[in-house]
Amino acid sequence: EMLTPFRKQKLSGRDRARRAVYITGVIQQKRPPDIDELRKLALQEGGFLSSQIRSKVWPALLGLDASSCALDHERYNKFREYRDKKQVDLDVNRSLSHFGLSNPVRLKMLTRLTNTLDAVMSRHPELHYYQGFNDVCSVVVTVIQESDPVPICERLALDYFREAMGTSLLPVQQALKLVTRIIRRQDRALHEALAATDMEPMFALSWLLTWFAHDLDSIPLIQRLYDFLLASPPLMSVYVAAEVVIARRAELIGAEDYTVVHAAMQRLTMSETEMEEVILRSYR
Repeated sequence: EMLTPFRKQKLSGRDRARRAVYITGVIQQKRPPDIDELRKLALQEGGFLSSQIRSKVWPALLGLDASSCALDHERYNKFREYRDKKQVDLDVNRSLSHFGLSNPVRLKMLTRLTNTLDAVMSRHPELHYYQGFNDVCSVVVTVIQESDPVPICERLALDYFREAMGTSLLPVQQALKLVTRIIRRQDRALHEALAATDMEPMFALSWLLTWFAHDLDSIPLIQRLYDFLLASPPLMSVYVAAEVVIARRAELIGAEDYTVVHAAMQRLTMSETEMEEVILRSYR
């Protein structure tokens, strides 16, 4: 099937159904699946379309097969107390609160989130939990409901967020400087306007630490962005952060001081179309 380029109009129901069948075929036809093809599909409008499909694709993108993600209660039985347990529990209690979930659904997900974080952190004492990793794992828990989210969160911790899980956030703060450099390369006038306000890119810290899960309040939009980021190298979130700033150019170009910029960056609302455009610009 020819891949459809991104279009301004939304996918029709028939197009979604055809795409869903195609993605499922890519997952099932080969072992391991064709990862290059899945990466191309992550760029298409809507990404992997549904939690049902994502629950098969996300593990594959991380090099995990179905047996790796089979529910394994032994993982939880081997739980040991770990250094950051108290902070994890505090953060879990605040998790998934901005997505409009019903209370019973949220409480069920919080139990799975606690079990997932406990399993990952107790198995890897070399990792230092940070506030925000709970948001990353929350997104995984919203998608991986029939199988085990632990292997996915573990792979994310080790391969994508490892630098944030050291003894300091200095590597992530260094990555924030890359955000500024990308903005300067892409839009010098905007960069100069932001520099004139003495703007530091700290507003993007939670964007990089949570892949925007802490800052967007739409689960479908966040899952769509995760489709793209899971199909990309770890540094892609830096490019996405820069493109999100550039997308707010009209609000930012005339900003007189840091408070105006900071306020604009805190109001992070995006439409599906805006998200698709940010993803394509980040990739290019």
